[in-house]
Amino acid sequence: MAEALGKHLAAVRLEIRPSERGGVTAAALTTQVRKRLDVAGYGHVRIVVSGGLTPERMRILKAAGADIFGVGSYILLGAGDRE
Repeated sequence: MAEALGKHLAAVRLEIRPSERGGVTAAALTTQVRKRLDVAGYGHVRIVVSGGLTPERMRILKAAGADIFGVGSYILLGAGDRE
């Protein structure tokens, strides 16, 4: 797929759900994807992560190579706590 899009491929999305990764941590998956993209010549491609994100998980995933975060339920769950 990346070959078909070449330089037009802007980003890949990783849905971070613990039950779907066979025990691989989200950080390890993100690191592996970043390395594979870089080795294949796709260093320009950004990594988008989503699913069950919290501020702490985002810090960990940022350190692992994630560029963009799709945050939804964390914001909605915390929205009622503010006045």
